[in-house]
Amino acid sequence: MTMDGFDDREIHIPATSKICDYCRHRVFLPHRSCAAFPDGIPMRIWKGLHDHQTAYRGDHGIRYSPLRPEDIDTIESLAAGERPVRGASIAELTERRQRVAS
Repeated sequence: MTMDGFDDREIHIPATSKICDYCRHRVFLPHRSCAAFPDGIPMRIWKGLHDHQTAYRGDHGIRYSPLRPEDIDTIESLAAGERPVRGASIAELTERRQRVAS
């Protein structure tokens, strides 16, 4: 609770998600979006209050899918300075990298 008596614990948005950060459908730009929710991941999913291995209204049939080893390579390349494509999921970036490599 803040000094003015306003309880802001319910509106706090964590910078990371214990679930979404490990999903291959996650999008880096814009933050807190994914292939299922390009306009923003619902807070219930982001905070782990809904298991997104099951349907959630508006998810377009796209559900949680764990990162694959090749996705880790993509994330490492982004950490090393490769620029992410705005709106592209980790899975899409991995597929693009694999096409270029072949």
